Amino acid sequence: MKQIIIILSVGVFLFSCQNKSRTKNVLAKVGNTYITQDYVEEKTMEMGEFEYLKTKIGKKQFLDILINERLIKIASENSDIKNSKEYKENIRKIEKELEKKLKEYKEVMLTKMWIEKMRESELKTSDEEIKSYLKDNNTAVSFEQVITTDYEMAGSILLEVKKGTGIDKIAQKYKDNENVVVNKIPPVMKGELMPELEDMVFKMRIGEVGGIVKTKLGYHIIKKLSQSSVNAGSKEIQERVRRIIEKKKFDSYIEKLQQKYKVEVLNEDYK
Repeated sequence: MKQIIIILSVGVFLFSCQNKSRTKNVLAKVGNTYITQDYVEEKTMEMGEFEYLKTKIGKKQFLDILINERLIKIASENSDIKNSKEYKENIRKIEKELEKKLKEYKEVMLTKMWIEKMRESELKTSDEEIKSYLKDNNTAVSFEQVITTDYEMAGSILLEVKKGTGIDKIAQKYKDNENVVVNKIPPVMKGELMPELEDMVFKMRIGEVGGIVKTKLGYHIIKKLSQSSVNAGSKEIQERVRRIIEKKKFDSYIEKLQQKYKVEVLNEDYK
């Protein structure tokens, strides 16, 4: 009997302590709900650093705002809207959007982790591979190019460029034509270009115009601007070469996947 009394006394004491702690933490009661100090601090953090909210008047005003928000929340929960068709349809729509976003996030996370694992295994590149690559590929080239999906137009542009028309003038002339793209490519190394372009541009002389070269993007007209050696001892260049070798390995892996899973472009506009 004495033990029971002791246990009950301890229980009452603990409950009393919890009650005092809760009462101390509670700043306001709205209906059957409470606004606690923790909740106010959380909301204050969301607002950002405002010195006014640290003052007594600011704290009081902010609590009044939270009380009004809670009143609105309670009123809306007790209204007929919660059971209305429109509200339920809106909730279903949001749930579908959230499900879609969650699915996309899962896919992105899975792909990211898969690539990271690939970089530690199949794509892993040694310092020796980088050194060997730089021994045979130690130059970088830059060039201007015009790309068009129309072969006859490519021929016409090539003639203009060979006659001395600058690429910038070509860009101005065809600026409203969605089938023509003009751009300048900064210094690139072997392995950073499409193979069809790479084979030609590294063999061209500086200032030479070349084309027409067909790639999956269309027909290219190229004007070589520069060619120079790279600093093989540079950490930046070595990391760049690492990415080139990784990409080559990755492209090879993708080719195997294309053989494993049948890939077919069905829309003629994208072939």
